[in-house]
Amino acid sequence: MLWYVFFKSRLLMSTCVCIRGLEFTYESQRDGHFKLPKCTEEGMGRQRAIIVETLTISRGELVIFCGANGAGKSTLLSILGGRKMVQKGVVNIFGRNCFDDCQLSSVVCYVGERWSDRFLDLTIAQFLGEEVLSKDRCKALCDILSIDLNWRISRLSEGQRRRCQIVSTFTSSEDLSVYILDETTADLDIVSRERLLSWLKTQARDCGATILYATHIFDGLNEWGSRLIFLENGIISHDITVDQSTNLYALVKQWMMVSQPTLAHESQ
Repeated sequence: MLWYVFFKSRLLMSTCVCIRGLEFTYESQRDGHFKLPKCTEEGMGRQRAIIVETLTISRGELVIFCGANGAGKSTLLSILGGRKMVQKGVVNIFGRNCFDDCQLSSVVCYVGERWSDRFLDLTIAQFLGEEVLSKDRCKALCDILSIDLNWRISRLSEGQRRRCQIVSTFTSSEDLSVYILDETTADLDIVSRERLLSWLKTQARDCGATILYATHIFDGLNEWGSRLIFLENGIISHDITVDQSTNLYALVKQWMMVSQPTLAHESQ
């Protein structure tokens, strides 16, 4: 079990995320619609999605990713979550490659796309199983998100499904220390969102967990986050420290107005 000892020692490192020379592109047709890579097909060109020369995130940071629709937030977080393949050594978490290192799944969780198990005709209790239900983490999250374990997954609203997806993902391992959330709270009511963010902040403060959170909703985040990263056309254009005096809404709106002059003109 030497690999496990080595891996656990990596978790004690101050650096959690390290990106060097990331350039990710999609293949697209001339009309702009994205397709899977088919380099030999006529009319295909490359559409840049994200370029990051260097980015380092330390353990325990609560990082808010923001930007206009299509700025590259989801692409970047899905790469960090191991959902897209990039060249080895370019994107690492705890010194390990995000895409092809299966051991990372025990410490990194990603909640982005819709839940693939959303149509199962099972109760939440049946889906999670007795072993997971017995854990304190599961009990705490079900209480935070007001989940009824007798809910049948196939009959839930979008917000209820999202809450169940969060519990399912956050209880997938007892060693989770990196939480990657792409618009995860968009479907939650304001109470569930506030409680979940408070729980995540506690994980960061007490356990050194790192939270990477993409959102368009900034209520209360100046008191929650420690860092704000703004993406523009696939590039990180702003990366600042956040404190309680930071007016996130006004700041992000200002950046978006500058990056999209048409928005500034329409708002006048």
